[in-house]
Amino acid sequence: MIQSIYKMNLFSKQRALSLGFVLLIVFIFFINTFHQSYPDEFDNVLGGWYTLHGGLIYKDWFTHHGPIAYWIAGFLEFFGGQSFVKFRYLYSLFLVLLTFGGFWYIRRSLGFAKSKFYLWLILLIGIASTYFWGHMLLADSLSGFLLLPVFGLLILKGFYKEKIILRDFVFIATFTSLSLLSTLTFSYLIAGIYLWTLIYYFFIQEKRKIWARESLKPFIILGFPYLLFVIYLILTGSLGDFIYQALIFNQKFYVYNYPRPEGSTFINPLRYATIIGQTFHNSFSSLLIGLPDFNFTFPFNISLAVVNASLLIYLILTRRFYLALFVSGFLIYSNVRSDPWTSKETDYQSAVYIMVSLFNTTFLLTSLYEYLKKNLEYPMKLILSLIFLLSLIYSFFNVAFILRMFSYKVYNKYMGTPNIQKEMLQEFSKNKPKVIYFDKRFFVLFRSPETYGLFFLNYLKENYMTVQEYSEANKIKLSSVLPIDAKIDLETKLYINKEVIDQTIQELVNKNLIKVN
Repeated sequence: MIQSIYKMNLFSKQRALSLGFVLLIVFIFFINTFHQSYPDEFDNVLGGWYTLHGGLIYKDWFTHHGPIAYWIAGFLEFFGGQSFVKFRYLYSLFLVLLTFGGFWYIRRSLGFAKSKFYLWLILLIGIASTYFWGHMLLADSLSGFLLLPVFGLLILKGFYKEKIILRDFVFIATFTSLSLLSTLTFSYLIAGIYLWTLIYYFFIQEKRKIWARESLKPFIILGFPYLLFVIYLILTGSLGDFIYQALIFNQKFYVYNYPRPEGSTFINPLRYATIIGQTFHNSFSSLLIGLPDFNFTFPFNISLAVVNASLLIYLILTRRFYLALFVSGFLIYSNVRSDPWTSKETDYQSAVYIMVSLFNTTFLLTSLYEYLKKNLEYPMKLILSLIFLLSLIYSFFNVAFILRMFSYKVYNKYMGTPNIQKEMLQEFSKNKPKVIYFDKRFFVLFRSPETYGLFFLNYLKENYMTVQEYSEANKIKLSSVLPIDAKIDLETKLYINKEVIDQTIQELVNKNLIKVN
């Protein structure tokens, strides 16, 4: 009886902790909601409004973007109306449902033990989103959220040698088609995903006859979303507009990283793929050259490169050669319009690469930690231990960097604006507390109160006095009766309103909280 009650209590605590962790993730996603704005998002919002009122993309207005972002915006505006505030809240909710939906499917396919690290990944992405603008409705960042669970599913299936089934093809087809119809930037990447999935399905997990009637199902599933889209274009009479605006116009005027003679509009797809690969190689190798310097002033880009390179080495040493090849290709062609070396804050075009790299970080550290517990040969254990240590060091400083950048955004939104500071001080002046307990040495996400709350410190200095300051000013010795520790310090952390300080000091003495020596 007692044992069963203990188990129930333990189970309840675990459920409470899990629920608390999920609520923390949701809270962080919503904290990101109102940071920054960008014209491309306004374009998506406006296109969504046109769509909501019967407008047809490509036919009724010109755009070289894909339709999915507009359609999502229209769907959200159906509930939120013309309020941009409501729109951002609803989009945050959409991203929460999307990320947890991806986790739910991966967990269902592989079990919780193999996928539990994904929850830490979602938390990390929630914190990092304001860095690469993942919280905005932009085609590239949206593709990051859509392609991440596809990458995760394929990596975990390949790593644990699990079978890809037809249900997985439906999942992959749905998410990749939504991504491709958001932006054609990731055409190479999605083609590579389809190629890898089919090769794994027909040749790696087991030998199948590719020309058998049953074998047509994966091809039909992958192609079905695009068939529906073509039918939509034909029925709405916008097929020709789509071909010109989304394909021809983009090829002529919007592909800026393809060297060609002046006046030329033709793009050789094989040459373009080679250029993307060469550019990635140059940037990625340049980042790794700086690895021994341990320069953590800006650790973000090099940390991602270190983790990605470590994962490739880990896969090769554990003889998962095909999977290493797939990961390499994914990293390369997630950088069609971005650069892993020069990527910086607000670079939403790096969203897919960044989010996949964060997946690699959480997966590598958890998987390698467990793998090193095995009885391995000494050379293998030495190499993998070194890889784990390097990845852990760089990841630690990278997470610290992400938290610091996140704290800046929180400050700018909630404490950094003059109106909020003014309103807060007016409220304190209107209802001035007799005492305020405040620790000037308390750092929030590596930032001291002087950096995020100087206005409040000035207010305290003008209107309040600590017990220690009162003692020095009146040349009497007052000390705390309660033992002073990291949490309790009535001498330096208790601020007393100067207007009633004599009376308050006497009350503290009478209540035996402080004493006169």
